Amino acid sequence: MTNDHDAPEPRPHPPTPSDDPFHYGLPSPGRHAEEVGPPDPSDAALLEALLGALGGRRGGPAALWFLVLDAEDRPLPVVLPIEHATIAPSRTVGLLLVRVLASVVEHAAPGGSVVIGYVRDEGGAVGAFERGWSRLLRALAAHEGLRIRAEVAVGPRRAGVVRGRW
Repeated sequence: MTNDHDAPEPRPHPPTPSDDPFHYGLPSPGRHAEEVGPPDPSDAALLEALLGALGGRRGGPAALWFLVLDAEDRPLPVVLPIEHATIAPSRTVGLLLVRVLASVVEHAAPGGSVVIGYVRDEGGAVGAFERGWSRLLRALAAHEGLRIRAEVAVGPRRAGVVRGRW
């Protein structure tokens, strides 16, 4: 042991999933960074539209947000937030959501689509929550004829458009 005050203090290592009982297999910030980011200007506009609809609610318990777009991909003032969504997707809830959204798009925006926002603390990257709900919602939407224009992962410190890269 020395009294050298100029020596750097050792940095604590972040907990690994096995060290952290609250990790649940979700990615840590900074992991999977290649899976997010606006790949083109129209996706960047959709990201901004969804973030505008969210306001300051970019974290907290897991939630699903749906933004309705018209046939030219312009956001309509129709947003459906589903707060406190389960981490594991529910087929029953997913089917209800897709059917409601398909009906709204059919009546309010024929030829339109939806943007799905996956919002949670430590969000902004693809994790179990985003991956599971995306697979389910995409399958159900395809069956019901609902077009998903984009999917957005949102967290308190970052957000980006994600695609079916998982």
